[in-house]
Amino acid sequence: MNATLNKEITKVENTKMKSAQSEVTKNNVYLLPGLLADGRIFKNFATGNNSEFHYVQYPQPERNETLAHFAGRLAEHITEPEPILIGTSFGGVLAIEIAKHIKTKQVILLGSVKHQDELAWYKNLIHLLRLHKRVSPRVIRFGGFASRFFAPKESREWTTFFNMVYTTGGDYIHWVIDRVLGWKNTEYPENILHLHGTRDPLFPTRYITDPVVLIKGAGHSMVMDNSVAIKEAIKEHTGIEI
Repeated sequence: MNATLNKEITKVENTKMKSAQSEVTKNNVYLLPGLLADGRIFKNFATGNNSEFHYVQYPQPERNETLAHFAGRLAEHITEPEPILIGTSFGGVLAIEIAKHIKTKQVILLGSVKHQDELAWYKNLIHLLRLHKRVSPRVIRFGGFASRFFAPKESREWTTFFNMVYTTGGDYIHWVIDRVLGWKNTEYPENILHLHGTRDPLFPTRYITDPVVLIKGAGHSMVMDNSVAIKEAIKEHTGIEI
């Protein structure tokens, strides 16, 4: 009877040890949304038991705040050691800037840009002429721009998408566009994985340079439409199972 009891105790202890090890080895993933989005854009992606997902909420930018300073403020709230940063669109730009402040396990871009050369020439022209300052945020949100460049392909995701768009403030929109168009970055971390959709209308693939892994048929909001393919690509190219 004692032998049987000892076996049961051993089984329980082994289960506890496995559970503890599982918690220790979980990935700490910080999710950074793009312009006109929030944590809801990751709702199809942030699933599974291999990671602890942390949704990064952006504070209101300070007057004339630089992108580097803004990223530094965010970095102060990333408390887990060597986290995985996953950013989509503007969130990818922030992930690169945050990685200049903290040590990371992996930096993953989804439909974003790594450096200034990947910003199309016409975006630099727009920034130079300050054309984006003349466009009302209302036009960006409701005038077809959001639908054309940001909206997911799957109609079942439109409600979530437009709920995010409607709650994005005008001053914040102008600040993000101005900072991205004026981004003069020339460096990115060695531990970067850049995933990009072949049908991304905002950052066309012809301007995207290596290293990059293309997701066939994916658009700018591929984190909503192609979450399975993205996770498979992350595992294939980094060995990390999200």
